[in-house]
Amino acid sequence: CSSTLFAQVACPTANPITVTRTTGGTGVNGSLPWAINCMNNVTTLNTIQFNITGAGPHIIQPIANAPLPTVTKANSHIDGSTYNIVIDGSLGQAQGLVLAANNVKVNGLTLRNFATTTFPNGLALSTGNGHDISTCQIFDNLVGISVARSVGSFTISNNYIGVDKSGTNLSNTNAGIDVTAFAGTTG
Repeated sequence: CSSTLFAQVACPTANPITVTRTTGGTGVNGSLPWAINCMNNVTTLNTIQFNITGAGPHIIQPIANAPLPTVTKANSHIDGSTYNIVIDGSLGQAQGLVLAANNVKVNGLTLRNFATTTFPNGLALSTGNGHDISTCQIFDNLVGISVARSVGSFTISNNYIGVDKSGTNLSNTNAGIDVTAFAGTTG
């Protein structure tokens, strides 16, 4: 297995990069912050998948000393479709998932409980074009998905926003999708 050393932790150089644990920061091999950090910084990586042992849901809680890095890699994919992955902000110490690159695809994740004024968004599209958000559950946040003015085109489809898959009402407090003075196109 070849690897690249980044931030004192080896990163794989072949896709996909696999998340195998629910805890740890960018310096902990197998954590989601580590996987995003590796994907952002290793040229050959563009896909994150999950393989966490045990029955789900598998709950990842970002905290102040282990936040999720912003996704800055164009043409990347975070695929939570094969495991019951929950990114949970109930500790109120870190941001949800933030996308700041072109053509980022996110599918199959649950993003919930980002409900503080400091960290209000389950998912934030901060810059870029061509984002594709699908088959996610996004609920119990102040804002489910925030789309910044600087974002160009994006697609949000086949998601459960403000409800879970069973149809239980778990609304986002302020908005399911908040598009701030949007100047681009949607699909």
